[in-house]
Amino acid sequence: MSNPLAVFRKNRNYWMAGLVILAIMAFVVAPAIEQLSQAYRTGGGGENAVVVRWDGGKMTMAEVQHATAQHGRLVRFLRALGDKVREAGGEPDVPGAGMNFDPQTGQPYYSIGINMVSDEEMICRSRILATHAKKMGVQLTDQTADDFLEAFCDGKISAEDYEKTLTETTSGQLSEFEIREILKTEIATNIAFEMGRSALEQTTPGKMWRDFLKLNQTAKVTAFPVFVDEYVAKVEGSPTETEIQAIYEDGIKRAPNPNSSEPGFVRRYQSNLEYLQANFQDWVEREKANVTEEQARAEYDRLVELKMMEVPAETPSSETPATETPATETPATETPATETPATETPATETPATETPATETPATETPATETPATETTPTETTAPQTPATESPATESPATESPATEPAGPASGDQSQNLNSTNVRLVALVQDAETQAGSPAGESESVGAQPPAESTELEGESAQAATSNTPPPVVQPPQLGESDATPPAATGESLAQAVPTMRTRTFEEAKDEITEQLARTAAVPKFEEVLTQAIQEEMTPYYHAFREYQAFQQSGVDASEAGELPPRPDLKKYAEANNLIYGETGMVDAMQLSRTPFGLSQMPRDAQAFSGMVASTMMEPQVAPFIPLQSNYFDQAASQMSGRAIFSQWVFWKTAERPAYIPDLTEVREEVIEAWKRVQARDLAKQAAEAIAKKVSTAGSEPWQSTLSATEQALLVETDPFPWMSRLGNQPDVTVVPKLDNIGEDFMKAVFDTPVGQTGVAPNAAKGIYYAFRVVEKGPTEEDLRDRFNADPQKSGPLSIGRVESQRLFAEWYESLDRELGVEWMIPINSL
Repeated sequence: MSNPLAVFRKNRNYWMAGLVILAIMAFVVAPAIEQLSQAYRTGGGGENAVVVRWDGGKMTMAEVQHATAQHGRLVRFLRALGDKVREAGGEPDVPGAGMNFDPQTGQPYYSIGINMVSDEEMICRSRILATHAKKMGVQLTDQTADDFLEAFCDGKISAEDYEKTLTETTSGQLSEFEIREILKTEIATNIAFEMGRSALEQTTPGKMWRDFLKLNQTAKVTAFPVFVDEYVAKVEGSPTETEIQAIYEDGIKRAPNPNSSEPGFVRRYQSNLEYLQANFQDWVEREKANVTEEQARAEYDRLVELKMMEVPAETPSSETPATETPATETPATETPATETPATETPATETPATETPATETPATETPATETPATETTPTETTAPQTPATESPATESPATESPATEPAGPASGDQSQNLNSTNVRLVALVQDAETQAGSPAGESESVGAQPPAESTELEGESAQAATSNTPPPVVQPPQLGESDATPPAATGESLAQAVPTMRTRTFEEAKDEITEQLARTAAVPKFEEVLTQAIQEEMTPYYHAFREYQAFQQSGVDASEAGELPPRPDLKKYAEANNLIYGETGMVDAMQLSRTPFGLSQMPRDAQAFSGMVASTMMEPQVAPFIPLQSNYFDQAASQMSGRAIFSQWVFWKTAERPAYIPDLTEVREEVIEAWKRVQARDLAKQAAEAIAKKVSTAGSEPWQSTLSATEQALLVETDPFPWMSRLGNQPDVTVVPKLDNIGEDFMKAVFDTPVGQTGVAPNAAKGIYYAFRVVEKGPTEEDLRDRFNADPQKSGPLSIGRVESQRLFAEWYESLDRELGVEWMIPINSL
């Protein structure tokens, strides 16, 4: 008799492969649900644990999971159905359906008339709003859902196509009954949402004028800060147990926020990131030591031959050593009126077609037009150029071999694990210009760092150290049929085109060495980062995922084998001139205060993109998946005149889900929050006392009120408006000399007349400013004229939209209070 397990043993590899695939899918697809499930299971409720309850309903964990999945299936079905309707020449005829644009990416998409986001919080919110709509008298039937579907199909979809689309998109897991129930909930939610929003979006002429002033009126103040921290130790007494409990219950609704005055005790999701960092300029400095003088001189000779070392003769020719002066150059002060250099051709004999496009023959000044006593024109002399001449951007920059990438081809920037190279970020031309690159030298770089000027163009020694490149001067170009320029322009051309000289090797040596070092550093820089990913991190990632999948499949641990040791990235960093580091267990806000946290992940990197601080603080990012990011330091680049940036390769090694701590864990934080509230009153009283003294002082109020030490903290701002716009998004203006000011500060300042004093806190109420308004502007008459001259009023309207969103959020909160909404865990904080 054959062994009953023979069949299994014979096909064991296939069975195991299937189990591994299922385990991996479960690990990737449902991490967020699993995290939430674990949070509730720790309370002993499991799937029957209540997620949220309100007056008129509740949702358990199982209901939330099922409703979220079914809502996602309905969204997929309606999107596919909408595509078929449009292919048939129709258009879904329901409110809210049609073409829209993603506000973050700007990409177009088709909405389907219902909420398209399928996550736990949105599903719960929809149920709550539907209950609110029902209490308001909104009654929906199955016919309402059927009418929605009929209008959505627009008469273009047959019953057969409808059923086929439903089966294909939902695998038969969504019934007609569930479609009607979900649609009734979503339609009721939309009705409640629109009723609440329409009541808040009211714009009156008076409000329009006030919002206009917020964007256009400015104020200038002197201000003295009073710090709340200095008064915490002066607080007497202790909070009662009732006060402690109240502060705790309020604080577990939110996570800590340094920009908020309200305490937060929710522990955010945290993770530890292990990384290798490469600062490109460090690699350039190391390569400089390998550049010999012979290499630098050979490169110099090549650039001279290409006429790329020529600059306007701004300094006396005597400063140029005779050995470095080319034979074609004659000092301007020694050129006789009748002498023409042998290598030059008079402008009257040189057709435009004979001048190579890559050369700038700035030295070809007709000798007959230059008197012996004439001095060399300065670079500020504007060339009188005919309208038809070639633009000045035609420089030799396109021919220099130095512009060729020194590393692999730059076409593909994909970041998949099988990539043959680490693709360094291709920064935009603006970043290069900010770093000191001459305009017009934009490079198409995909596999190397952003170069400065990749060629040493003709520029003076003075301009070489400046962030602003010298102007490129070209003589007028003749038309193809014009062999002789107009006689009237001959003298002006002689005055417009400066005499040129060739930079000496000593003048250009440092720049040539820098560029040769950058060119040599690029492939080495790429190689060590590529090897770190391909040879150290990726093999371990695959081994870890396979081991983890076996473990989660429930198979005997012996089948999983041994997990290989983790690669020693610190040792790799020491051997390859990289910087090794770990972040420790940090949350998104803590990480965002570092360059690494602010670095950007390429959009196509394993489907993860964006800022590291926000992207990596999500449980969806699997541990040990190799990723990379880059950071361009604009401030340092502008100061140094070169593009300064860093590159990281990294992975997540540990994580801790978000959770709500017990009172015993945060009791000291709660007491500290109570003390800060008391300290604010003391700080405010101190600021008010200072403001009162300043208001009654003489001609120098601050000097007579503050001590010499305190006067060092006094600041005088530049004029600033209440709000500023970034695109169409208005926000409170950032005033550089003041710390994180908000609406309270702005309202106090703009409500205070010129010459008078006041007191206002910053946004976090950590500082109370005693201030005096120095001036306001423009005049009211000027502001009225500008207001009346603006027919669109887009600025005030944008403020109205933002305020409507805030009021709607407050309406949401009041609705929660009205319905007694109680979240067992603040999902929106996780």
